[in-house]
Amino acid sequence: MNSGTGFGEYIRLCSRRSPLLAAMVGVAFTFVFVYLIVTTPVQYVFQGKLRMVAEITPQTISDQSDLASISTAAANTVIGLIENSDTVGLALTETHLENDIDAAAFANERVNAERINESDIIQVTVVYDNSDTQATTFTYNLLTVTCDKIAATSFYGTAFTGEIVDTGRMIERRGAFMPSLLTALYWALGALALFLLMQLIALSTDKTLRSNDKFLRLTKVPIIASIPAFTRFGNNERAGQRISNAYRVLRSSIKYSQDKVRSVAICSPSPRDGRTSVAVGLATALAETDAMVLLIEADLRRPNVSMEMHVESTFGLADLLLGKTNLANTICKTSNRNLYVITGINNTSLNNINISDLLDSAVFDELLEAVQGQFDYVVIDTPSVELAPDATSIIGKVDCAVAVAQYGHTKVDAIRTALDVFTASGGKLIGVCTTNTPQHSGLFASLSAYGSKGNSRHTRIAQKKNPINAVFGREDGKKGDIAQ
Repeated sequence: MNSGTGFGEYIRLCSRRSPLLAAMVGVAFTFVFVYLIVTTPVQYVFQGKLRMVAEITPQTISDQSDLASISTAAANTVIGLIENSDTVGLALTETHLENDIDAAAFANERVNAERINESDIIQVTVVYDNSDTQATTFTYNLLTVTCDKIAATSFYGTAFTGEIVDTGRMIERRGAFMPSLLTALYWALGALALFLLMQLIALSTDKTLRSNDKFLRLTKVPIIASIPAFTRFGNNERAGQRISNAYRVLRSSIKYSQDKVRSVAICSPSPRDGRTSVAVGLATALAETDAMVLLIEADLRRPNVSMEMHVESTFGLADLLLGKTNLANTICKTSNRNLYVITGINNTSLNNINISDLLDSAVFDELLEAVQGQFDYVVIDTPSVELAPDATSIIGKVDCAVAVAQYGHTKVDAIRTALDVFTASGGKLIGVCTTNTPQHSGLFASLSAYGSKGNSRHTRIAQKKNPINAVFGREDGKKGDIAQ
C-alpha cells in the first residue's frame, strides 16, 4: 500500500471511486444536454431600419444646428418608444400573437433599437423563437406601428415622419446545440465539484485503514505484506502476478522470522477483511517451496475455505473435535500435491455447542501437536475477533499470528482493539497483512505520493523489525516496503 499524506489518501480515494465520478458527470451532462436540446427553441434574429424625417426645412446654419439637436433628442425618444411594451403589444396584435406572448417581457428581452452612427436612421433588432415567418411579420409591424406613433407625436414643437428603410431581414439563426452544450458542460463541472466535495467529506469522516504511514503512527505494528486489489480492468495477468508476489512476500516474512515457525494463525479484527483469502494464499505460497502444508479452517461460524479451495470433504474440524471421525478421514487433498486442507463444518450441527470451548479444548491441542509432526507448516484460518473470542485461544497455541486488515474497510479502532486482544492472549503477532490494497502507476502514483515523507521514523522502525528487508537486500530502507 502506498503511504502518503492526507492529499495522497484523497487522490487514492477519488481514483478508487472514479466509476462514481464518471456516472455523476455523465448523467449530469447527458440529462441537461438532452433536456435543453428538446426544450430550447431555435431563435431567429431580424433587423429592420427606419428613418426619421423632419417636416421643416432649416433656413440658416443656426436652424440646422437646432434641428440636429432636436433630431438627436427625437431619436432617443423614438428608441424608447420602440422598446416600450405598448408599441410591442400593438405590433403583436397586428401579428395576431397578443395572447401568446407577454408584451412587457418581450419588449424587455427581445427588442433592441439604436441610432446608427449619429444619423437619422434607427436600427431595430428583434429576437424571435421558432418561426422565421412570424419574425418577419412582427418586425415589419413593429416598424409600421413606430412610424404611426412618430407621425402622431410632436418632438419639441417639431413634427417628424417615419420612413421604413428596411422592412426586416434575418441576420442570424441561433440553434440550440451550442447553448445546450455549454450549459451541460457547466453542469458536468458542477457534478465534478460535488463529487470532489463528497469524497473530501467521506475522507474526513472515514475511520478505516487508508495508508501505511498513518497505520504505523497509530499502532506501531509493521505491515509485513500488502495484497493488491484485483480489478477487472487493465492487465489481469499482471494483476495476478502482483498478488502472487505479495503472497510470496508474506511467505518470506513467515519463513525468515527470528524464530522457527511451524504453525501460524491468520486473524482479523472484523468480518470480510479478506482473512480466508490470505490464509489460502499463504498456504499455497508455502506449498510452492516443496514444503508440506496443512490449512485448517477454524472459523466454524462462517466457513469459506471449501469454497475458496474448491474441495469437498466428508468430515470437518468440528467432526474431528467432537470425536466423530479420525484425523486421516478429515484431511483432504487439493490440486496442489503439497497442500492439504481440514475444512470446518460438514456433518455436525453446532447449535447447542460452545465453539470457543471446542477450539480451546485439549483435543484441539492434541490435533495441533499431531499435525505439526506431519507437516512442515500449519496455517489456521481463525474467526474474526469482532465475532467471537475463538482466535485468542488459538493464537496462544501457535508459533505466530498474522493480522489481516482490508484497505478502506477495516476500522482503525477495530484494529487497535484486536491488537490488544492478541497481546493479552500471550501469542506472538509478527505483523499485519493488508488486503484490497490499491496499486497506482503514472499520474496517480505521483499524486498519491505527493508530500509523503516515505522514509518516516515509523516506516524505518517497521523496516528494521521486518526481516524480509534483509532477505531482499533492503537494510537501508530507502525503497520502502517491498510489498509495494
